[in-house]
Amino acid sequence: MEFTEVVGWMAFTTSVIVQLVGIEVCMRIIKKGSTGDISPIPFLTYFIVACLWAKYGIIQNITQVLVVNSFASLLQFFYLVIFYTFTVRKSQFVKLFFVSSVILFLPLIYVKYYQEDEALATAHFGSFCVLMSIIAYAAPLASLKDVVRSRSTECMSFPLVFANFVVAIEWFVYGITIKDVNVQCSNCLGAVLCFIQLGLFIKYPSKPKQMPTNIL
Repeated sequence: MEFTEVVGWMAFTTSVIVQLVGIEVCMRIIKKGSTGDISPIPFLTYFIVACLWAKYGIIQNITQVLVVNSFASLLQFFYLVIFYTFTVRKSQFVKLFFVSSVILFLPLIYVKYYQEDEALATAHFGSFCVLMSIIAYAAPLASLKDVVRSRSTECMSFPLVFANFVVAIEWFVYGITIKDVNVQCSNCLGAVLCFIQLGLFIKYPSKPKQMPTNIL
């Protein structure tokens, strides 16, 4: 087996494992009987990203990218069904899902019907995939303000951030071997964003330090 295939299937396997993390979240939702304060935005974002990269895999004929993102899109859709079933804010969820659908289908329509230059359409679509991937990788940084304020990374998941970092590195190396700039850029920047998040775990403990109490 060539080096490219080895790296590609390593990235595929790790990506599948990371995608399965959502099952734990869904199990908590089912057990609780409610979504509580869990936001559907991460599920929606990952669903959009997976669908876009699956299409990119078809366009560029990259088997690993197509297969792993097809699996991820189906899994994320399953997570969304679970979320919708147990959320009490169904109208809000429907609105978010509608907006997400627009974000997903506009570039697909652009590639299929609007841009006649196939090479240009692929380049534009690839750039959009990169943009959405960066947003997905940067999502945990939304809690940066809370981390700094509480001086704790308790609201972040170290295993998930570390796994995303490993996945980004693997796909970046794979992008180099297949000479695909979009795969390289999205995962290089993703690795940098994950590295920044890992730095937060070094700077701030998982639980806030308690100030010593003076006994009078």
